[in-house]
Amino acid sequence: MASDPTPAARPPHPEPAPAAPPSHPGPTPAAPPSHPGPTQAARSPHPGPARLDAIDRSLIELLRRDGRASVRDLAARLHISRANAYARLDRLKREGVITGFTVTVNPERYGYGLSAWVAVKLRQQSWRAFRDRLHEVPSVELATLVTGDFDILLLVRAADSRELRDMVLERLQSMPEVVNTQTTVIFDEVAPLRRP
Repeated sequence: MASDPTPAARPPHPEPAPAAPPSHPGPTPAAPPSHPGPTQAARSPHPGPARLDAIDRSLIELLRRDGRASVRDLAARLHISRANAYARLDRLKREGVITGFTVTVNPERYGYGLSAWVAVKLRQQSWRAFRDRLHEVPSVELATLVTGDFDILLLVRAADSRELRDMVLERLQSMPEVVNTQTTVIFDEVAPLRRP
């Protein structure tokens, strides 16, 4: 790991649905934004884990592998009716288990030649204000509140080392909530492991 310099003085294609069940919410792929912002999980109005059965979990796993799968295909793979599949999808969305559909982007092909984890130490009781400021930093793809010597861990994408340097030294360290940062450059990314 490389410690950063001390901061400044200021500390599925959907198919037509039957009449009865609601239509499938299949995603409409769009061009990625110029810079993806920090991801935020949708807050469910139902606290705690949802009650899921084996079919619910299999349905979610199929959609994680292919978010554009049709309801017909999902129903066939799960050996349930299309009406049942529609009803389950609707319930999973309504209960906040499925929060949306998106595309996965190859960072290098998209123009991000450099990725890094940036650990950030914050002043006491300032993490909410810092979280809100992150929306002004489009190169931050993911922000997590963590335990340990640092308070926030950021996944940052940048075109090159100069852009990463400017983001850390000029943008992050100029925020009044930031005490110090530590940056770890990512050499390569291992694909997420999925159960067979």
